Amino acid sequence: MLTSKLNTLKQFLSPYSISAFTVSEDESHAIVGSNQSGVFNLWKLDLQNGNRLSQLTFHNQKIGAVAISDSSIYFTSDKDGNENLHIYSVDQNGDNWTDIRTEANCLYHFGGFSADGSKLFYTSSKDNPLYLSIFSYDLNYGTEELVHQGSGAETYLLNVSPNSKDIAYFVRYNHSHMNIFIKKNGQDIELIPGAIQPYRVSDLSFINEDRVIFTTNYQEEFTYLASYEISSGTFRKILELDRQDIEKIHYLPSSDDVYLQTKAGPIDRLYVFNLGSGELEAVELPTDTVQQYEITNQGSIYLIGSSATKPPSLYQKRSGENWNTILENNVPMIAEDEMIKPERIHYLSYDGLKIEAMFYPAKAANSNGYTIVYPHGGPQYNEQIDYFGYFQYLLHSGFNIFAPNFRGTPNYGRTFLQLIEGDWGGGPRMDVLFGIDQLVKQRKADADKFILFGASYGGYLSLLLFGRHPERFRACIDICGPANLFTFIESCPDHWKARMDSWIGNPVRDRERLVEHSPITYVEQISNPLLVIQGANDPRVKKSESDQMVAALRNKGIPVEYIVFEDEGHGFSKKENEQLAYEAISQFLAEIVWE
Repeated sequence: MLTSKLNTLKQFLSPYSISAFTVSEDESHAIVGSNQSGVFNLWKLDLQNGNRLSQLTFHNQKIGAVAISDSSIYFTSDKDGNENLHIYSVDQNGDNWTDIRTEANCLYHFGGFSADGSKLFYTSSKDNPLYLSIFSYDLNYGTEELVHQGSGAETYLLNVSPNSKDIAYFVRYNHSHMNIFIKKNGQDIELIPGAIQPYRVSDLSFINEDRVIFTTNYQEEFTYLASYEISSGTFRKILELDRQDIEKIHYLPSSDDVYLQTKAGPIDRLYVFNLGSGELEAVELPTDTVQQYEITNQGSIYLIGSSATKPPSLYQKRSGENWNTILENNVPMIAEDEMIKPERIHYLSYDGLKIEAMFYPAKAANSNGYTIVYPHGGPQYNEQIDYFGYFQYLLHSGFNIFAPNFRGTPNYGRTFLQLIEGDWGGGPRMDVLFGIDQLVKQRKADADKFILFGASYGGYLSLLLFGRHPERFRACIDICGPANLFTFIESCPDHWKARMDSWIGNPVRDRERLVEHSPITYVEQISNPLLVIQGANDPRVKKSESDQMVAALRNKGIPVEYIVFEDEGHGFSKKENEQLAYEAISQFLAEIVWE
């Protein structure tokens, strides 16, 4: 191991994950999906008796979403990371387990309930795996009804109208190109008809049966709040915030307030906007990022949030009061001020594009001179300032960490987001290289002591950098990264297939570029140590991606360490597996440092 003891790694990894939560209507309790026992289950948090916590389920699988209706708790869960989410229910004591929608090889994304609680709405791959469809399920009679059959690209439910007769949904062609609709009386009404350029959406609320508010970046760089009046067909921009994407909205009818969660680069913000007066008020957050938030009818705010030195916890803010931590997560025996926050740095890439990165400097007293280069996943995902226990362990062990928000990262504007589409292995790769050059120039890093470490797209980009620029990196750690863009396009989930042409490329039309951008093309140039980690049940990046990369290396006599977790998918849901994986990574890194 590194100079730090094994128990220090356990300390930094000990904070549990909170995947989802909801709060009862009377705010007497919250239901939480968490792996604090080592595996995910549902827990009940008693908000009237000292925030006492009790375990409700023992099915030991990750929780995707959770909701309360009448006396029942509804939630989604998959099987060992396969992401085929099914819908289940239990009562308030965790008893009377009921399989609601569990058809084999189908996924179900929980949507919401009818106003009277008798019907459940959801998106599913049932009978339409390429495009998905929207259904309702009568909880009293056990009957399912097709509400909307998706076509063209993956289709998702956004919300249900107050009278439960209409729905709002969007069709996603890729992460920067979507269309948004309301289905009313069997008619599909597009909220931005005749759009002259692609746009994206992320959330929608019904104000009444004739008016909705939603987020979009149509004809703008950042997403704003817009409204649409169904009877007149009027689309109108309501509110935009400087260089912030409005991502999530919650409308509270009693006060005519809209709660807005925004993203500004790597941090989140929260506002209250009154539709009637136009008054906007910023809400000070207890953390840098917000994973999920809920607003009660009484105007209380509940959220899961974290910061670089603050593990995810559940917070409560009642009207007129300060934030209260109701489910606290911490690193045992390590104070927050002993951990390290990132510096937000900026630099110009090869074409003059401005890139932001998080740079975590190890404390000088225990620095080993090495810098971990950590490209994020997605790829249209954001490296945020949130808690990652292994980052803090690496810093404690003497490593610097460089985590760039390369081109294609959201929350830096539409143009920046689109730059990665059709260019997975070009511009982003150069952004990373120019970033590490800048670190060397500023004497923040040593040119001969860079190590790559990434997961998902970050694993892919790490492999590509490692193969194309072997002289720049001492070692590489890849977690579930695609190795061959041709086979990745072919084996991706069915509902992803419509986006592949614009997102990555066409295997026939773009053959030359896909060969150039596939890490497996550069196997013979790899000579330094490589560690590959993969979940056997990964539905996004199939195990065959890692298998072929490892086989190609071994066939050339190039040593590579390969670890497969049989009960995981695209990442780690079980604390034991997470611990084993990061122990292996730590040992791998120790051998690099000590060589």
